Amino acid sequence: MLACHGGRSAQKVASERLGLARKPVASGRGCGLMTRLRLKSALFTDGQIELEISDLPATIGRSPRSDIVIHDLQMSRVHAEFRLNARGEIELVDRDSTNLTIVNQQEVRTCVLKTGDQILLGETELLVELDASAAAIHEQTTREIPVIEPLADGGGVADVTCG
Repeated sequence: MLACHGGRSAQKVASERLGLARKPVASGRGCGLMTRLRLKSALFTDGQIELEISDLPATIGRSPRSDIVIHDLQMSRVHAEFRLNARGEIELVDRDSTNLTIVNQQEVRTCVLKTGDQILLGETELLVELDASAAAIHEQTTREIPVIEPLADGGGVADVTCG
């Protein structure tokens, strides 16, 4: 059985490690909005933990030195790191783990996370949810909000991509 840091919730452990004080974060540009990372697992007391952009980078592993501590003997001491990349996206980076970092059944060294991604670290499975911050959306100017063009045939809306 896997346990989080002596029975304390992973949310509490993450809060203790990362601190509750929030530092200001520059507004995102284009599609890279400030985001909240939610990791879901039956392993967590509350079923999930949440990290704000200001909490990143954050490490995950079985060592007390990790920001998120999970007692899984198949997980490395500092297995992986969640961080913000230059485009404002949250990515998962393997920290030379012994038993690999797997996202959506693929071994990864670095992976930009999306809602619905399934992460496997050791024997620990995590489901990813990303929520754009309402403040980040509010701070965008109309020039920064992607334009959604109707399709030429009048049926539906064209896909919008970040670039």
